[in-house]
Amino acid sequence: MQELVETQVGFNNWYANDFPSIKYNFKKHDFFNSINNDELIEDIKNNEGNVYIHLSNIYHYQPTAFYYSLADRISMQNNFIKKLKLNNLGNRVMLTFIDAQHQMPPVPTWVDDIELNELLPRYKVFPWQ
Repeated sequence: MQELVETQVGFNNWYANDFPSIKYNFKKHDFFNSINNDELIEDIKNNEGNVYIHLSNIYHYQPTAFYYSLADRISMQNNFIKKLKLNNLGNRVMLTFIDAQHQMPPVPTWVDDIELNELLPRYKVFPWQ
């Protein structure tokens, strides 16, 4: 794998010149808590440069279905993305996440390019949804 990476055009130059200046900030964070999300957005506003957030399968993860329905998890994900957009951070923040409804592949995407998805009709199995 290392050979494949090193054969990429410009990799060695990037690694020697740019990689050493990249700063990492790892935080323990509860994405199901809207207050924590507001604090994270305030931190991002004060951050210099771009931000990458790897949500992994946080809103997709089936064991959380015990606590939050699919509709709730979709709503929480949408609310987080909306807050980033409303704070004009969509062109500075890149997200990777697994979409709970499998509408998008889990690829890094600028928040401005993410379209919010509502609960799909096939998941509305009860009349009151």
